[in-house]
Amino acid sequence: MDLKAIGFRVKQRRKELVLTQEELAARTSVSQAAIAKIERGGATRHTAELARALGVSTSWLVYGVEDSSTSRDGYWPFKVARLQDFERLSPSKQNELDMRLADFIAGASETKRTA
Repeated sequence: MDLKAIGFRVKQRRKELVLTQEELAARTSVSQAAIAKIERGGATRHTAELARALGVSTSWLVYGVEDSSTSRDGYWPFKVARLQDFERLSPSKQNELDMRLADFIAGASETKRTA
């Protein structure tokens, strides 16, 4: 396992999503200091969790190749919005939409609990 390559991919994908190390840490149970260490080539046992938070497969994060059995193209929960349209958005727009959706879902959950 090439730890420097894993660190490079973590940093590359984090930057594509316009996330700081602190923001990535908030999406995971990994501290900001640990993320900095991973990005410099340090060992990690959090590859699956980081892959989920970064929206990539563990196979891509570890080996740099997309495994068709773990491809993120296999699941899209929406009926009207299309995955192809989402993927055409810039990484910053994808991140913005992701954050807005998370806020919307959180608000819907709060409304449901108080109803």
